[in-house]
Amino acid sequence: NFAHTPIQYEGVTYKSAEQLFQMMKFADEDVRNAVYAANNPKFTSKHYDKTHRRDDWGMIIVDAMKQCLQLKYEQSEEFREALERSNDKYIVEDQSSFKKSWADTWGVKRQGDYYVGPNLMGRLLMELRDNGRLEFIPIPTIA
Repeated sequence: NFAHTPIQYEGVTYKSAEQLFQMMKFADEDVRNAVYAANNPKFTSKHYDKTHRRDDWGMIIVDAMKQCLQLKYEQSEEFREALERSNDKYIVEDQSSFKKSWADTWGVKRQGDYYVGPNLMGRLLMELRDNGRLEFIPIPTIA
């Protein structure tokens, strides 16, 4: 999601799926503009998370990610081809190098010979690869 893969949505071009995803967290236009202008939208988003995040974010977060991945798949031939080259391989969001001791919702952590964690990102990528579509409720960037 952090790869520089421009995505167009609602007439705006985003630098990456991550930038669009982070902007979807906020209804406040000033906050969205700050996230849009940031070199690191995730870092900037964390600055506003506790005070400005949408009240419904916990209910829409997965649909927001699905929408960002679907747009990236539709608009980036390079991403689409890379995903298709993974064929029937199992995809994991490996967060073993992350400082926290546990894997978040999106990934897994290596524990000995096993990966532990929900691996939602890996599962979404495999679903997208296998079906060419993800089912989701569209999330506007403006609430």
